[in-house]
Amino acid sequence: MEAEQAIDQLESKVGQLERVRMKQAKRIATLKDEFSVKDLEINSKKESINNTIQALSSELRTTKGALEEVTKRERTVCIKTLLV
Repeated sequence: MEAEQAIDQLESKVGQLERVRMKQAKRIATLKDEFSVKDLEINSKKESINNTIQALSSELRTTKGALEEVTKRERTVCIKTLLV
């Protein structure tokens, strides 16, 4: 009789542990999905930031070139004014 009770208790405990294992497996799957979504969001944001940096760098180069051209013309005008 005691052996049957021990077996019943062990079966009950195994059932409880199986339910806990299933619950944890679902939680792990949910966390993996959340991680994947966050990873995609981060990669998208990172790509957007890199594109913005590239656009700003290009604008900066263009502006720098325009400034150099204006400075060159200004010097030319100043030299011509001094010569006159």
